[in-house]
Amino acid sequence: MTRKTLLKNIRKLRVSDRVKEELARLAAKSKKLVETMLLFLRRHRQLAESLLLGAIVAFLLTQIPVLGHFLGLCALVTSGAIGLMREMNETLKSTFGLSPA
Repeated sequence: MTRKTLLKNIRKLRVSDRVKEELARLAAKSKKLVETMLLFLRRHRQLAESLLLGAIVAFLLTQIPVLGHFLGLCALVTSGAIGLMREMNETLKSTFGLSPA
């Protein structure tokens, strides 16, 4: 949905003008937030890949009764840690020319 269409739909709502103004302001802020998140994910690709895979595994594990939610949380935390380690390894290699031991 384009910004024009979104603002047009906000204007059509049957709510007070103040609510419409706040919704328009929130739409602008959310656009900035999404752009910032995408920029972060582009800069930290290794972390993003690990977190995405961890989120998929966590979703699949939450389908297991009783322990599924705990296992999903563990998978997500582990994938974040692995992603951070991969990012650090990549930074060390690019900065100091080190090869993994």
